[in-house]
Amino acid sequence: MPPALRHRAFAIFWVAAATSAVGTWMQNVARAWVIYRQTDDPLWLGWLGASVAIPMIVLPVIGGSLVDRFDRARVLVVTQLLGIAVAVALAALSFAGALRPWQLLVASAVSAVALAADNPARQALVSELVPAADLDSAVALSAASFQVAAMIGPALAGLVLHALGPAWCFLLNAMSFVGLLLVLPTLPRPASPRRGRASLADALALPRVRALLLVAAIVAIGARSYPQLLPLVARALDGEARTYGFLLSASGVGAVGAAIVLSTRAAIDDRTRDRAIRRALLALAISLGALAAAPSRIVALLSLVAAGASATATTTGIAAALQHAAAPAVRGRVLGLYATTLIGLPWLGSLFGAALSRALSVRTALLLAAATALAARWSRRGVTHAA
Repeated sequence: MPPALRHRAFAIFWVAAATSAVGTWMQNVARAWVIYRQTDDPLWLGWLGASVAIPMIVLPVIGGSLVDRFDRARVLVVTQLLGIAVAVALAALSFAGALRPWQLLVASAVSAVALAADNPARQALVSELVPAADLDSAVALSAASFQVAAMIGPALAGLVLHALGPAWCFLLNAMSFVGLLLVLPTLPRPASPRRGRASLADALALPRVRALLLVAAIVAIGARSYPQLLPLVARALDGEARTYGFLLSASGVGAVGAAIVLSTRAAIDDRTRDRAIRRALLALAISLGALAAAPSRIVALLSLVAAGASATATTTGIAAALQHAAAPAVRGRVLGLYATTLIGLPWLGSLFGAALSRALSVRTALLLAAATALAARWSRRGVTHAA
C-alpha cells in the first residue's frame, strides 16, 4: 500500500478529489463537444483553451496568496461551491436548449478563476494531511488520480453524450463535487494557523524554490506541450483517427504507471529527489527525440509511454520538492506559481509548437521540445540541492 494511504484523512480526501476530477473531465469534454458542434469552427476551441489558460497564467499567484491567508479547507469549500454553480448553470441552459458558445467561454473562464485558488489549496492541504516522510507518496497519488480521471472522464463523457446529451455531463459534474464538500469540514486543522505578512518576494527568497520553478517553467513551455502535437504525429504516421486515440492512451498509460510506482516509494531526501528529477528530464528528452524520429506506430506508442512516465516523474518530483522547500506561511504562493507552470504555460508552449509545426514540421517541434528538457536538466540553475 502507498504510505500516504495509511493516513485516514488523506485517503478520504484523495477518493473525494479523484471522484470530482472525473466529473471535471466529463464537463471539459462536453463543453468542447457542444462548442464545436454549434460553431463548426476550430478557432472556437482555441478560444475555449485560452479562456482557461489565460486566467491560469495570471491568477494563481493571487489564489496562492488567499491560500496562505485563509484556512485551506475553507478555500476549497468556496471553490467547490463555485464549481457546482457553474455546472448547474450549464446544465440548466443545456436542458432549456439555450446554451450558446459565449456562455461556455464565460463558464470556462469562471471555472479557471476558481481553479487558480483551488489548485494551490489542494496541493498545500496535502502537506497538512500527511507527515513530511509520506509527502512524496501523497503527491504521486494525487498525480495518479488526475491521470486516471483524464482517462475515465472522457470515456464516460462520450457514453453520456451519446445516450443522454451534454446537459447530463454538466449535471453529473455538479454532483461529483458533493463528496469533497462533505469531506472538507471533517479534515483535521493544522495546530497553528498560517498568518502574517509574507509576500511573493518571501516565497521566492529561497534559491532552491527559484531553481525548481525555473525548471518547471522551461519544461512546461517546451517539453510538456507535446500532447497538443499528437494529432499531427498521427497524421504523419498514417492519418487515422484511431491512431490519435492510441497515441493519447499510450501517454496516459505511462503517466499512470509512473505515478503509481512513485506513490509506493519510501521517503527520500532532497539530493535523491533531485537526482530522480534529472533522470526523468533526460528520459523525457530521449523519449521525445524517439517520437520525433519514430518510423512506425509501434515506435511512437512506446516512445509516448516513456514520455508520459517521465513527464509525470518530473512534475511530481518538482511538486514534492517545492512542498518540502517552501515554508508553510508562503506555501500557497509557491504552489500558485507552480500551478501556472502546470496548467497555464503549456498552452503557450502548444501555440509555439503548433506554429513551428506549420512553418517547418512536427518532427522539428518535437526535437525542440526534447531540447528544452535537456536545457532544464543542464541549466546551471537547474535542479540543485540548496541547504
